[in-house]
Amino acid sequence: MMTEQRPAGFNVFLAYSLSLALAYFLVAGLGVLFLTGVVPAETEAESLIMGVVMTVMGVGLFGVSVAMPFLPRTKAAWIGQLLFIGMGTSSCCWLPLSIYLLIAWTKPEVKAYYGA
Repeated sequence: MMTEQRPAGFNVFLAYSLSLALAYFLVAGLGVLFLTGVVPAETEAESLIMGVVMTVMGVGLFGVSVAMPFLPRTKAAWIGQLLFIGMGTSSCCWLPLSIYLLIAWTKPEVKAYYGA
């Protein structure tokens, strides 16, 4: 049974997602700077590789980060968001927030909000 009231951790999840979106936007921007030669690397090939990888990953992960809080309330969305939160544990910058969210996201009221 799905509840209508947002769970307590949802606003933290929103801030988490948008902060990651900002970080990935900056990564994509840095990739563009490598591609245009504004930020030089050791070799031209290295600039090209770093620029392409950073731009593609930055744009892709930016899109995922922006979309996560706005997914429909389904069990699949809850699982995807849980995996997205788990991805943040790989960075010391987002580790404290990720741990808090992992604990909050597995509570019964959050599962009930998503119908999981």
